[in-house]
Amino acid sequence: MSFFESLFHSTGFSLECCEDRTVGSHADRNAPDFYDWNSSPSRPFQLLDHNRLYYIQQGSANVITHKDTVDLTEGYVYLFPSNSIVATRCADKMRHSYVHFLMTSPFNYFNILNMRKKYRADENTKRLFEKLIELFSSENPMDKILMQAYFLELLAPFFDGAELLNQNVLRFFSVLSFIDSHLDKDISVLQLANIMNLDTVYFSNLFCSTFKLPPIQYIQNSQDHP
Repeated sequence: MSFFESLFHSTGFSLECCEDRTVGSHADRNAPDFYDWNSSPSRPFQLLDHNRLYYIQQGSANVITHKDTVDLTEGYVYLFPSNSIVATRCADKMRHSYVHFLMTSPFNYFNILNMRKKYRADENTKRLFEKLIELFSSENPMDKILMQAYFLELLAPFFDGAELLNQNVLRFFSVLSFIDSHLDKDISVLQLANIMNLDTVYFSNLFCSTFKLPPIQYIQNSQDHP
């Protein structure tokens, strides 16, 4: 198994919510699915607990992160990873389709890849979102498989030209391989640090800065989703 096959061996996604929604200002409450997107002054920022995919059908809005302001524009699809800290603003009105999703990979690899943040939608994009929303409430196993296929088609453009943000990821190949082959056993940080001939504290800090989670959490996630 190659490094990247080991890194991304679990590519399943759990779709938590697929809907259309109208968002806007306080004056736009007539729409049946209206939601006020203007962050409360008392809670201007929120921590995203899901990865979010937005397809902007009409109008515009803003998502403010700790780094910059993203202008959501009609006709584009946007990706916001979980654990992002954001505020939202919509001065007029915006209509969008959205998907909230989790990954069964041990870590969120959106956080370790330099990826596209948006791409232009086309007629197929609209069709894929419509199919996801249509099938979301279905209990048919075949529909669940179709949803994964449709969703991956929507997600794929974000990976076009993606690169690692941190080359330290490559140093951990032997560690990730060891974890993957010993999921049925107790694994200690000391064992993993010894593989790389590193002090446990230094190893833990390096692992956490590289993968955005501590090694123990990575092991637990791997055991939960073998």
